[in-house]
Amino acid sequence: MTRCDVDSVVQLQISVSAKRLLRRADGPLRLKQIQEMVIAKLGRAVDHQQLLDVLQTSAKNGVPRFFVDGDMVGLTQRQRPGPRGCKAAGESCPLQPESFEAVATQAQMAQISKATKKLLCSLGGCMPLDDIQDALRVNGWDWKHEQVLHALQKSAKNGVPRYVLDGDMVRLAEGPSCCRRAQKHAATELAAFLQETEFSSCPWNSALSLSSFRGHGEFLQHVVQDERHSDGRPRFEVRKLHGADWIFATESAKLRQQVFEAIQALDAEVQGRPKKLLDESEDMAEISRLGKLMQDWVSGASWLTCLNHTTLVDEVPGIMTRVHLFDGDGIEVRLHMFMDPTETYIHNHRSNFFSYCLSGRYWHKIWGVPDGEAGLDGGHYFVVNRAKDPSFEHPVGKPGHLSVIAAHTHQERGSYYIKAVTPHTVQPQMDGNVATPVLTIYIKDKAPGPDTLVRVANKQELASLQQQQREQQTQDCRLEGRHRLERLRAMHDLTVLTSHSALRKKPRAGVPCKPSRSSPDIAG
Repeated sequence: MTRCDVDSVVQLQISVSAKRLLRRADGPLRLKQIQEMVIAKLGRAVDHQQLLDVLQTSAKNGVPRFFVDGDMVGLTQRQRPGPRGCKAAGESCPLQPESFEAVATQAQMAQISKATKKLLCSLGGCMPLDDIQDALRVNGWDWKHEQVLHALQKSAKNGVPRYVLDGDMVRLAEGPSCCRRAQKHAATELAAFLQETEFSSCPWNSALSLSSFRGHGEFLQHVVQDERHSDGRPRFEVRKLHGADWIFATESAKLRQQVFEAIQALDAEVQGRPKKLLDESEDMAEISRLGKLMQDWVSGASWLTCLNHTTLVDEVPGIMTRVHLFDGDGIEVRLHMFMDPTETYIHNHRSNFFSYCLSGRYWHKIWGVPDGEAGLDGGHYFVVNRAKDPSFEHPVGKPGHLSVIAAHTHQERGSYYIKAVTPHTVQPQMDGNVATPVLTIYIKDKAPGPDTLVRVANKQELASLQQQQREQQTQDCRLEGRHRLERLRAMHDLTVLTSHSALRKKPRAGVPCKPSRSSPDIAG
């Protein structure tokens, strides 16, 4: 703390007035009483800190005129005649021990200073003097109040005071290495606390209640402003919410960065290939790695705060919610959340793609006409080009019967690859009477592919599908505001449940847990 600038004339007036008041009182007075009397005597404002500075610095022949004991102030010497016990009239007579206990010895002062420094470092570098004395007493040091005060006032290193007394508060004048350790410890406690809250955030006042801060806003401010991740990013940030300061952890910004670094690396790899296509054998390991990174990010408590708020979130009516994460030159990446238990119609895609399941499970079927059956019994199915005929009004008949030729359960940490020409369906599995919500990562290449063809087994199904297309909205619907937030929160909740389930199923020591690839079973 910088001492208040008080000119020498005013300083002398305050010192003289205080000395006269204490002589008339013939004993110590409260600092508040002296302040009121000095103001009345001088006819000018004298604030608490100005008065305290003068009393602590005023001296005669190098001997302090006053002692300050908490909120009590007394004279350290008095002018008394011989009968009061001095050798001669006008000679200085030291204050009797009953008014001011013996000042601590040099050894005691060193012990007090060392113990106080350790205490302040562990508790944030600032605390009331009374609390310091109480804490030292609990630790076995039974020092008197004036001894502690005197030791702290005199403690210095290379002529520089170690402590600053601001009213009844004591703090370290400089930030030693132990304070940096205390700040690191406080940052760790704050980060752990934020990770337990929704979206890794809390009001400023809630953080002040933590044991590392104990209501010391200045120390909390230092932690929030100074702490950094290993890559130099701030570990915390403060944002205004509803007119109040909130503290946010920035942990998941690193997770988001890792996700997009993996996506961009895969995008560059696909773009550099002659045909610019995803490859099942070459890319499966990278897809599993991306899935693990995405799981960590989306399940993180602050994933919404790190999601770019311009990111498109939309809904394919009756089918799924999509989050469009990345659209590069080689690949496109989205999150897909299926909530409807109804099986999708049989369709193919315009691109090859991978699917990695983050949460839930669905029944994945691949359809076709068995070899040798086409046209043998005069049966047919119908094909509609969805891009050219979105209302399904112009179906084309094809010989044969559609049937499931392969199927598997696509479930958590599983992945599969499917070519653009392959007709398939997706159906979330039921948990009793409730469909299991499913969250997947969809990674497709961007090389031109075939049109999307919808296959329908018979005329009855075709009529039902035509009716459905007429009745429901078929255009993709962009989600905004509350609806957007609800879907994003639902995705977070699904991955959190998956993460907790994975912890419960943790493998035995020495047995690694690897992402599994969903293995198709040939339908019998």
